[in-house]
Amino acid sequence: VAIFHFLWHWDYYLKLLKGKAVHEKPEDPGEEIITGSEPARKIGFASLVPAFSLGFTALVTQIVLLREFLTVFYGNELVIGIVLSNWMIITALGAILGRKISIRPGTGAFPGQALILLNIIAILVVILLNVMKNIVFQPGTQVGIYHVLITSAILLMPFCLLSGYLFTWLSVTLSKEYKTNMIHKIYAAESAGSVAGGIIVSFLLVYFLKSLQILGVFILINILMILLTRQIRE
Repeated sequence: VAIFHFLWHWDYYLKLLKGKAVHEKPEDPGEEIITGSEPARKIGFASLVPAFSLGFTALVTQIVLLREFLTVFYGNELVIGIVLSNWMIITALGAILGRKISIRPGTGAFPGQALILLNIIAILVVILLNVMKNIVFQPGTQVGIYHVLITSAILLMPFCLLSGYLFTWLSVTLSKEYKTNMIHKIYAAESAGSVAGGIIVSFLLVYFLKSLQILGVFILINILMILLTRQIRE
C-alpha cells in the first residue's frame, strides 16, 4: 500500500525534492493561509518535535496494545485486523474533529499536555485489558467477534480520537504560524517518530520489558522531549 501510494503521488514528492512549491487551490477562501499563499518562514526543529513525539507515542502504543489484545482475546490475524480497523477509523474521526473543534493556537502547552495524556490513556487501557483478562473474559472461553469489535472500539476511542485530533491541530496551527502549508512536514515528522518508536520497541524493549514498563519508559521520553522543546523555544 505504501509503495502504491508513493508511486501514485510521485509527481508531488518529486516537486518537493526539487524544492518547488506545491500549490493547492482552497475550496474555502478562509483556508488560504494553509495553502502557501504568503512567503513562509524557515521552520525550527522545536516546532516539529510534538509531531515526532506523536508518531513515536502512537506506534509504540499500537504495538503494545496489539500484543495485549491478542493475549486477552486469544486471538489471531482476525483480531489484529479488527483492532487495526478500529484504530484507523477512530483516528480518522479524531482528525475530522480537529477541523471542527479548535483550540486557541496560542495555547503553547497544549501539545505537551496532550502527549502526556496519550501516554496515561495507553497505560490505563493496558490495565483495563489485564482486568478484563482475569475477570470479564474467563480463561478458556472463546471471545466472540462482536465482543472483540465493540470492546476494542470502546477501549481505543479515547486514545485514537485524541491522537487524530492532535495531528490536525498541529497541522493547522503550524500552517497558520508559518503562513504556508505545513501538513507535509508534520506528516514527515510524525512518520519519522513512528519509525523510530517501532524500531526501538520491536528490536529492543519488547525483549526486556513488559507492556506497562515499555509505556513507562516512553512517557519519560515524551516528558524529556517536551522539556527540550520548551528550552529551545525560550
